Amino acid sequence: MTTESPKRPRLSTQAGKHRRAESGHPWIYANEVVLDAAAKSLKPGSLVSVFEAGGRPLGVASFNPHALVTLRLFDRDPTRAIDEAFFVERLSRALSIRDRLFPEPYYRLVHAEADGLPGLIIDRYGPALVCQLNTAGMAAL
Repeated sequence: MTTESPKRPRLSTQAGKHRRAESGHPWIYANEVVLDAAAKSLKPGSLVSVFEAGGRPLGVASFNPHALVTLRLFDRDPTRAIDEAFFVERLSRALSIRDRLFPEPYYRLVHAEADGLPGLIIDRYGPALVCQLNTAGMAAL
């Protein structure tokens, strides 16, 4: 957990609409978020800190006000820095898991939310990697 919160916008879920995210689901839908004028003015792909209506933290997410899946959670700590160290840790963990499971380096290295990297798919074909950036948030990062 970081000691200082990055300066990022705060978004809240509507009252009672936090339960799915609180139980571990990595997505928060448009009809579950308070989409006021300030939220709608945010650039698609912006990183935001997410809280339930009562103020309890839900995490840090990429936000797209134009998508049905409005928030895609990166981490359950709303102060977590989504930076180079974050990506190194997540990619290293994914590589370690795949190296234990597959004898040859031909596999899906990153499977988006399953590896804590929403909107990112990386397939490995030996020395070659093929990447798909499937969200505004991942494209921005």
